[in-house]
Amino acid sequence: AAVPPPAIKTNLMAQLAGEFATDTTSLTAPTAPVVQLNHNNTPTAKVHSMQLWRNVAAAMVALLVGSVALNVYYYNAANEAQQTVKNLISQNNSLQASIDATQVRMQEMNNGFKLMADPNVLTVKLTAAANELNGNAATVFWDSRTKDVFVMNTALAPAPAGKEYQLWAIVDGVPVDAGMMGKCAEGVCKMKNIQKAQAFAISLEDAGGNPTPKGTIYVLGKVG
Repeated sequence: AAVPPPAIKTNLMAQLAGEFATDTTSLTAPTAPVVQLNHNNTPTAKVHSMQLWRNVAAAMVALLVGSVALNVYYYNAANEAQQTVKNLISQNNSLQASIDATQVRMQEMNNGFKLMADPNVLTVKLTAAANELNGNAATVFWDSRTKDVFVMNTALAPAPAGKEYQLWAIVDGVPVDAGMMGKCAEGVCKMKNIQKAQAFAISLEDAGGNPTPKGTIYVLGKVG
């Protein structure tokens, strides 16, 4: 067989090489564009964000409720403590008043003992003026030097409201006002100065007393 010239072979190979190059380029797959995904816009991210805010809101509500409850508790506790303090102060005042009253009675009793022990003081026992008044009694101490008069409620019935016991010195058969016993109805009370008397008596009068006895004579007793 006849051999083709070298020039023809070279041209043929060059043409083939160009065709294969064109086909290879056309077969290359196109490059797809890259899309950046925003994770914040995904449904899952939105759900997580909403849940987070719900949890925060619930926590804030719980804290608010707890704070209100705590404030109410401390407010009530403070009120109770304040009332307790007031009660204690009131009890202390009542106790102090009772102690003061007891000390006054003890002092009055001590004064009575001193009067009874003084040889210059006359003791006059006043007893019931009538049978229906039995049980009522009082004692008058009359200082013969100073003419001071003291009276001790030995067993007088409590004076009704609006009434008061009044002491009388009987001078030449005439009752002379010797003073109102008033709050001194218990213990020993200093009365008016009496220069002379043959007897003493106690009547129940309207509060404030009278210039002459108008009420019931409860007790009486002679001097000496």
